[in-house]
Amino acid sequence: DSDLTTIVNIVDEADTGTKTVTELINSNTSASDIASTVTTLPTTGEDGTPHEIVMTGTLTAAQLLALAESLKEDSDIQVNVDLSGATVSSDATTWTSTNSLETAFTSCLSLRSFKMPHGVTSISKGAFAGSLFLQSLTLNDELTSITGTNGTDSVSGFVGCTRLRTLTIPQS
Repeated sequence: DSDLTTIVNIVDEADTGTKTVTELINSNTSASDIASTVTTLPTTGEDGTPHEIVMTGTLTAAQLLALAESLKEDSDIQVNVDLSGATVSSDATTWTSTNSLETAFTSCLSLRSFKMPHGVTSISKGAFAGSLFLQSLTLNDELTSITGTNGTDSVSGFVGCTRLRTLTIPQS
């Protein structure tokens, strides 16, 4: 639903007493509301089920930065981020120092999995470096380059992602 601003769906598991929160956020949600949504999530339950953040619509660099900053706060809040149903605006197609997205998702301690939005064509430097608990990363079809700190070393974008077990690269 394109008129959707924020829907919160809390599932209370009777057996474990844990709560999984699914947040659906679209492009009409302000950067500050995005940050507030993530930072107010309850601590992930004993079963280890991460919360889900799903964003749709056209996302700006400011919205992506707000999301990333909110994921750096607390490793006790585990979050899967799915941006695969979203497209980035023209200010966020390349993740560089120009738009501050170059290291936006660096050291995101809450991040467990990340699905990249459509429209991102390039990520550079330490895009996800230091995101210690990141386990799964899904790139998009349009991504054509990943460059590291010296312009060629793409591995540096993932330094410190010691739990990264799944990297999905589309065939196209």
